[in-house]
Amino acid sequence: MSSQKILESTAQAFANSWEMMPCPKGSPSSCVSIETEVSCPTGLVFNYKVKTCNSSCRSLSARDRSCDIEDILVDGCTCPDGMYQNNEGNCVQKSECDCYVEDETVQPGKSILIDDNKWYEGDLPCKRGCYCPVGMVRNSKGICIHPDDCPCSFGDREYEQGSVTSVGCNECTCIKGSWNCTQNECQSTCHVYGEGHYRTFDGESYSFDGLCQYTFLEDYCGQENGTFRILTESVPCCENGLTCSRKIIVAFQDQNIILQDGKVTAVQTAESEDCERSASSYSIHTVGLYLIVKLLNGIILIWDKYTKVSVILDPSWQNKVCGLCGNNNGDLKDDFTTRHSSVAAGALEFANSWKTSQECSDTVTQSFPCDSNPYCKAWAEKKCEIIRDDTFRDCHSKVDPTTYYNACIEEACSCDMEGKYLGFCTAVAMYAEACNAAGVCVSWRKPNLCPVYCDYYNAPGECSWHYEPCGTVTAKTCKDQVIGQKFSSLLEGCYAKCPENAPYLDENTMKCVQLSECSCFYNDVIPAGGAVVDDCGRTCSCTAGELECSVSLAPTTSVLSTSAAVTTGARSSTS
Repeated sequence: MSSQKILESTAQAFANSWEMMPCPKGSPSSCVSIETEVSCPTGLVFNYKVKTCNSSCRSLSARDRSCDIEDILVDGCTCPDGMYQNNEGNCVQKSECDCYVEDETVQPGKSILIDDNKWYEGDLPCKRGCYCPVGMVRNSKGICIHPDDCPCSFGDREYEQGSVTSVGCNECTCIKGSWNCTQNECQSTCHVYGEGHYRTFDGESYSFDGLCQYTFLEDYCGQENGTFRILTESVPCCENGLTCSRKIIVAFQDQNIILQDGKVTAVQTAESEDCERSASSYSIHTVGLYLIVKLLNGIILIWDKYTKVSVILDPSWQNKVCGLCGNNNGDLKDDFTTRHSSVAAGALEFANSWKTSQECSDTVTQSFPCDSNPYCKAWAEKKCEIIRDDTFRDCHSKVDPTTYYNACIEEACSCDMEGKYLGFCTAVAMYAEACNAAGVCVSWRKPNLCPVYCDYYNAPGECSWHYEPCGTVTAKTCKDQVIGQKFSSLLEGCYAKCPENAPYLDENTMKCVQLSECSCFYNDVIPAGGAVVDDCGRTCSCTAGELECSVSLAPTTSVLSTSAAVTTGARSSTS
């Protein structure tokens, strides 16, 4: 601090501020002005802020140990900016610095044999040891191979030459030690599960569990010409306010498609100009434990019939959506964009902005199960360790388990309701699903750990239905075969191996049947050969799983109310 109580930046200014009087000419040598010029050796310059870290040529070749301690700035002689001090103490340009390899000093322009996986010319003395023959290299196992046979690395694993692995929707092939990948534009996924654990399309994870109805996803985004809106609302249990299920409403083409209580219901919100188009605006499929709703615009919802909902978008929707799922623009930094197009500082402000009604109060603070049940936390941490232990060992390098582990602890902290609220199983199932998507199938369920009972579907004496952690649809289905084949490898659940005399799986009844026995669905299951009058006034008959409708007899103004068949007999430990 100077005499004027100013914090000076240099010792020179500090010292001069405390001088009593200027040094007169001819004064004794004991009175020396700080202005006196300091003499430095040739090539060095005086500086009041000299640092030692990374100032030498040697620091360019290896870690400078002087950087391990706090670098206190001192006054002294140092190299000019952009130059480095060599072993002789001279300041040289970076290009003139020696290189240092272990105990060897290599002059500029010289080259040496650093390792036996790449050749350099040099004149260093030979060292005794075992080397690969000329033209061959050593792999990670110490075996000499031809360079064209070098493996590739991905996620802490090695893949042999010619191996193919999937990264998202792209396939990568190992060619001569390097990956050659396709450049497909991939679909993006957003999901929510349990006590409000969200992951946006761009990969931002956050937790929010408000008591209102919120916009999960839409394409209106402040405009009036949107085409769809997906709303979400938590449905609490009777005890402790835990979320035991989630209500989803899809507003699309004059209909509200409602996912609630294990079933799908469609309600027409206004008289449609095209009754037939409105009736076919979506389709429903059962794959494993999940129900898949496919909209006519290509958007796909995957629902576990409890708290987990995923929405899948094609690349054409990039940067065209908004809501709790984010804007799908590939940038995490603006995922918390509010309804008013500003970027919120946190999840609370962001999520509250997407309420559908201002009459519902904002969520000010959040209380998760571990806050209410701290005595459960030790039990929860022990249970959730399955995500980080050897069970999922092969997946850890591809999917970081940290976020899923932390979410699992929050879910498992409802330990006193584990028989009713099975959030722990849902949390582990979420990580298993992420692993499946990354190409790692893990069979983690056991008879005493979140079991799935597929025997419910087996008729007495039959054994067609089995649980599969990464199912494969082998049976033909009465409905769209493509959906089942596309998602079965990613979704666990009960899968049938239908016999030759009944090769078709009827998703409405979950039975193996002949094609002529395939049922249909309109407000209720319509058996093969049955008929119904639809809301367009047409008479429709069920033939081989398809409704064949006659020409409409008269226009209708009735409210459409249809439900999709959902068989919930196979009780799974997911919520």
